[in-house]
Amino acid sequence: MQIFSTDPRKRLIEVLTRRIQENGQENRRQLITLGSYLSLLGPEVFAQTPYAEAVQESKSLQDQLPLNRQKVYRIVQCVERSAEIKTQLQSEADAMAELEKKNTAICEEIGKTAYESYKDIPDPQGRYRGILGELRAQEMKLREVEESLASSQQAAESGNFLSLIKEKSRSFYLKGVRALALKSLLKSYTETGRAICSSDLIERFDDGRLMQLVVPYRENLARLAEIEKRSRVLETEQETLWQELKELGAGKSHQKRVRELEKGIQGIEAKLDSLYEALGERWRSEPLRSLAGDAEIKRSLRKIAQLEKDGRKAEKQIARLEAALKVEALQDQIATMQDKIARCEQEIKRYQKEIAALSDKIARAEQEKESQIQIRGPEQTLLLLDGEGSNHGKD
Repeated sequence: MQIFSTDPRKRLIEVLTRRIQENGQENRRQLITLGSYLSLLGPEVFAQTPYAEAVQESKSLQDQLPLNRQKVYRIVQCVERSAEIKTQLQSEADAMAELEKKNTAICEEIGKTAYESYKDIPDPQGRYRGILGELRAQEMKLREVEESLASSQQAAESGNFLSLIKEKSRSFYLKGVRALALKSLLKSYTETGRAICSSDLIERFDDGRLMQLVVPYRENLARLAEIEKRSRVLETEQETLWQELKELGAGKSHQKRVRELEKGIQGIEAKLDSLYEALGERWRSEPLRSLAGDAEIKRSLRKIAQLEKDGRKAEKQIARLEAALKVEALQDQIATMQDKIARCEQEIKRYQKEIAALSDKIARAEQEKESQIQIRGPEQTLLLLDGEGSNHGKD
């Protein structure tokens, strides 16, 4: 969290500092605007001038930007459209699966109906043998398995314990065989119905019920054909999009390629800004007389001059405010040092009094010392007993 100073001078310095920063940024934008305008006048305007090389370089960079931006735009378009196509294809696939499911059920019903209607009709000419013979064999196999299962279950109920175990195992096996046989029969019904629907057999059967069942089957087939046609168109479009993405360098990872292109665009824009800024700065010091009356150039120069003037004014005010703050700080330092001097002077006076008292004591101690020396006498005789000093003198 930003903390603002309570001192109005410091707050004003902060405001002015931000203003200088903003002016600097705006000044750079104006220089870039001026340089951009100069570059847009075209290389031919600056032929044989110091600006020719920089203007030509800016034009080369400018030409690169639309190409890279178009690549990014096209990559995003291709990816989004490819995602839409994927969703559409999945929807079409789901619709096809639903229609196939319906037609499978219809074919199973047609096969079952045809078989039930014509299995017991004499067929001396073999008109239906080829189409219904497999069903007859499947049905007979299923009937045999069911009879064996019924016999096994009956034997299990009437036999002893060992027979019960044996027949239970056999029944379990036969139930599996029956399930497979039933599944095979239903599959044969479906295949038979599909064969009938896909040939002229339906007319040969001349059965109103079968004709009614065939109508939705053929309608579903027509819908399936339409869906397949749409799906092929979508798949062709998707292949084209994938090929285009590959040519744009986004075949493996479009995100990575877009990041690369955007980074390149940002790099070009940064180079152009630096180039425009340099052109604007150079124009201020080396303007061409041929463009001295250009209104746009004059407008940019006036804005730049005003921004710099405002910046200098703010810097001057900041210097005054900082000086005022420094004067106040120095005054505080001076007051602190003066206060310290006063305390030191008081200490000096105290020490001077203490020195005078000590000096007086030293003087009295010196006087007492002298009187004690008189009493003591010579130091060399201080340790001799009475009389020893005189005898020693005679010797």
